[in-house]
Amino acid sequence: MVEEFLACYNEVFNEDGSLKACGREKCIRLIEIAEQIHIFSGPNHFGSKETGFLNVVRMQALRNSLG
Repeated sequence: MVEEFLACYNEVFNEDGSLKACGREKCIRLIEIAEQIHIFSGPNHFGSKETGFLNVVRMQALRNSLG
C-alpha cells in the first residue's frame, strides 16, 4: 500500500511539492490510498473524494512520514 501511495503521490506532485495538472481522478485515488494508510483520519482529512480537492499540507505530511 505504501508503494502504491508513493507512486500515486509522484503522479500528483512535482519534486518541489507543487501540484501537477494530473486530473481529478488521480487526486481522488491519492486521497483514497492515504485514507487506507492512515485509518484514523476523519472524513476529508486528506481532501474531498467528491471533488478531488486535496489537503496539500496533510498529504505532504503523510508523504514525509513515510520516508
